[in-house]
Amino acid sequence: MMLILFSISCTKEENNTPTTGGGGGEDDPITLKQTFPLNSAQDITINAILKWEGNAEGYDIYFDTNYPPELKVNTSTVTVNEFELSELKNDTKYYWKVVAKTGDDTIESSMWSFTTVKPDIVTWEQRLGGTTDESLDMIELTDGGLIVMARESWEQPHVTKLDKNGNVVWDKYYSDLEDPSGANGNTLLKNFDGGFFILHKLASFSYSLEKFSNEGVNIGSISIETTHGHINSIVQTEDGGFALAGGKSELSYNSDLWFAKTDNSGTIIWDKILGQAYYTEVAFAIIETQDGGFAITGKTEVPNLSFAKDNIWLIKTDGVGNVIWDKTYGGDEDDEGRVLVEKTNGELVLGCNTNSRSAGETDIWIYVIDLEGHFDRETFGGTENDRIGDIVLTETGGIVVSSNTRSETAGCADVWLFELDDELDMAWEMKYGGSHSDAVKSLVGTQDGGYAMTATSMNDIDPSIWIIKTDEEGIVREN
Repeated sequence: MMLILFSISCTKEENNTPTTGGGGGEDDPITLKQTFPLNSAQDITINAILKWEGNAEGYDIYFDTNYPPELKVNTSTVTVNEFELSELKNDTKYYWKVVAKTGDDTIESSMWSFTTVKPDIVTWEQRLGGTTDESLDMIELTDGGLIVMARESWEQPHVTKLDKNGNVVWDKYYSDLEDPSGANGNTLLKNFDGGFFILHKLASFSYSLEKFSNEGVNIGSISIETTHGHINSIVQTEDGGFALAGGKSELSYNSDLWFAKTDNSGTIIWDKILGQAYYTEVAFAIIETQDGGFAITGKTEVPNLSFAKDNIWLIKTDGVGNVIWDKTYGGDEDDEGRVLVEKTNGELVLGCNTNSRSAGETDIWIYVIDLEGHFDRETFGGTENDRIGDIVLTETGGIVVSSNTRSETAGCADVWLFELDDELDMAWEMKYGGSHSDAVKSLVGTQDGGYAMTATSMNDIDPSIWIIKTDEEGIVREN
């Protein structure tokens, strides 16, 4: 947690019931009393000022989100009685205490706490594009704005920046980047250094990452040559490079699961191929894990009587791609892993499509997998076709799932958003859609504690882009 602290002079006030200690002066013992924020106070602004009363020569402040606070702010040159804090997080509990010092004598205040105000969660809906735009992906920038990417007539990228209230900041078409690639929707990538990337397919196994500023200006390009590998998923890694996953096919009739690591210039440092001869394996998602390794999910074919069926494949590796363990999950019908996220405790949340455990056609299968590959799982869906879209985690450990559903819909297909608790029980659910077909493409958890989704929405003939911004329980309030 980064804190910026600076002092503001103030006039000392008369203490009421201060803490006292010997040594404030020959006839002036040290006094100390905290005054603001009051202990256990709620809804404190994120630029709060800590205040206390005292007569010491200097003060040390301990301030942190941990109890007891371990972060010591040395204030040997500060003799005033307040500190202004900045960069606090909304809806967060903080602990603080003050140690007063005069010469060799010290006294310590009580341990106090306060909780910052919850952010105002704005909700809205926005429709973008003409009558031929298909939604592809969305990310949130550090300023709270959203970058939404679509594809006009299945060709050139159409990129729009919205502010946190859903207003269009800029809107651009990139005619030189036709056919943005990424079968899993990962065509848009947030840049750690600011701005964003678009993954652009140049040829069969040749890609470029086009780098853009927050204003949508193309400021560079990174080439990636995969040598028979096609990219379904890409993430930027902590070292500034990239991790890739997909399939690698040197024959026309099958592929192996493939993943790779590049440096920050796009040069492949290492790559790995996993699979069986004469069967098809492919990765749909890769993430960098907290231990410096990677997790990859996709599907692998397994023999089933006279023909093969797809099973979910989950692979955990170290930082150079060596497999630590791998697991397959599934039944007698086709199942595939599509989405991966990691919880703060290292557990993996795996979002899948299943035909083996479905109530009707395809259903959504959510796994929570510990560090050794052991799991809990639940299936969600109705009697029709329901498919996983995306997953984000809440700060309290909840699992928020976006999906596409044809079960109990207002039209042909609707967007379905729901949250799961620690037991994989549904905490709440919401459906969005009209009389035609609506399909979610991307889900992000926004800085204000809500969620934003981008979807392709059909009218009678053509698609358009639909962005839905909800509160923490998926509700879009009427403005």
